[in-house]
Amino acid sequence: MNEYPECHVGGRWIPATGTTDVLQISPVTEAPIGRLRCASPADVELAVAAASRAAPGWAASSLDERRAALTALHAAIA
Repeated sequence: MNEYPECHVGGRWIPATGTTDVLQISPVTEAPIGRLRCASPADVELAVAAASRAAPGWAASSLDERRAALTALHAAIA
């Protein structure tokens, strides 16, 4: 089973400091396939602050730059 004890915040992985885990269930087999550590309120505050810092740069980017970024993200996770 995969374990996911971190949150992606501000372009880096940080340990999630929540105290609760969530079991990930396969929709096909209904078997457990992973365990996710929940974010704490402090983790969420870090993520919101990082998003707030990134928003002006994203808003100022052109349509072509946004398209390229989202296309690259798609390629990375597909």
